[in-house]
Amino acid sequence: MSPSTLGEVRIFAGTVLPQSWAYCDGAEVRLSSNTALYALLGYQFGGDGIRSFALPKLADAGPGLRYIICTDGDFQSMAGHLGEIRLYAGQERLIPPGWARCKGQSLPIGSRDYLGLFAILGARFGGNGETQFELPRLADPFPGVHYIICTQGGMPEAAPRT
Repeated sequence: MSPSTLGEVRIFAGTVLPQSWAYCDGAEVRLSSNTALYALLGYQFGGDGIRSFALPKLADAGPGLRYIICTDGDFQSMAGHLGEIRLYAGQERLIPPGWARCKGQSLPIGSRDYLGLFAILGARFGGNGETQFELPRLADPFPGVHYIICTQGGMPEAAPRT
């Protein structure tokens, strides 16, 4: 799997769980051996917050598809491609730098921070396309799990033309 970020949630179609990932099945885990993940999730999904906390419990994404969460990774350097959208189960205040919730907020086009993202999204999700544009508005799929979009990162590579 590509580089992973602590607290990141992905849809998985495999039969063997990758190392450092766990099923989003609501399992309680020991806080003492998972302190970094607890710092992101807290006990919003269950557990007592003293000895244990729970992983999110997410319904299967479809036939043969399950949600998994990264249990060991770096949450400060979540590398991504501009415009890439991921699921994130960490607390909102801890969304990694260069990422933002997909809640339709307006961003300034004139800011150097968002020129690349505007080049990809344009104003198709809203905004006047001259001074501001909007991020997509995606409803959280589950309580405590958010869609986030990469606002600062590498440009995605174009697929080869056939």
